[in-house]
Amino acid sequence: MKSLDEVNFTIIGLGLMGASLAAALRPHCRSIFGVDQDREALEWCEAQRWIDRGYQHPEQAVAQADVVVLATPVRAILDLLDIIPTHLSPGTILTDIGSTKVAICQKMQELPPHIHTVGGHPLCGREVSGASHADAQLFKDRTYVLVPTPNTSGNALDLLTQMVTAIGARPLLLNAETHDHLVAITSHLPYLLACALTQTTARVPDPDGLLRQLTASGFRDTSRLAGSDVKMMLDILQTNRENILKGLEMYLQTLQGLINTLVEEREEDLKNWLVGAQETRRRLLL
Repeated sequence: MKSLDEVNFTIIGLGLMGASLAAALRPHCRSIFGVDQDREALEWCEAQRWIDRGYQHPEQAVAQADVVVLATPVRAILDLLDIIPTHLSPGTILTDIGSTKVAICQKMQELPPHIHTVGGHPLCGREVSGASHADAQLFKDRTYVLVPTPNTSGNALDLLTQMVTAIGARPLLLNAETHDHLVAITSHLPYLLACALTQTTARVPDPDGLLRQLTASGFRDTSRLAGSDVKMMLDILQTNRENILKGLEMYLQTLQGLINTLVEEREEDLKNWLVGAQETRRRLLL
């Protein structure tokens, strides 16, 4: 098996995530070829020396790669899985960084066995998009999920684990179903709640423009995710729809319980509810 510093990577998609991966990975590997239809993204990454060469079409770039990383929105990843396998050399490792895994990994299982597929998802990001916002530190101390498939070789998993560690992330092996079920609650639901909050403010009569003046850090922090890339989030919502719907139903039940507590003026129950939320957040994040 090659060591990481001997490996040629091709990253398809040089938005925030793909360009950040190139920036973080470049000091640790032999070369990185970047693919993006946006010429400005390619030129930016070349100027930063995050990639060795840029391409607007993937065929030539993937033929030279030991590892190919699909870093586009989820439904574009699914399309690429139909297009690029015929251009890969036997033994190539094919992975992705899509935010949902079941649909992607199911399609990976249909590929020829000489292509070693591993699903991937780094749990990080920002509400901005584009290569100009990329950051080599984006993955530092973040969980990076790896999802083995029937075509995953031991060498492929070892090499991608090396990659994850090299960029400062923490590898976590999961199956696709467990991943999609849990991130529906921890990632996709928060996005929709942030959008719902911002849409609620649009319904508040505000003829004097006071709402903007009274918007402070609480609203800014809570609504931040509503600024995320819409195309990326649409793909996530459509490819993890059932899990997200279950999450929304659970949230509505929780919200209805809160409404009942407030209507009935049960102050002690309200206090216990708030303390429980505080303790759960501390357990999950601190």
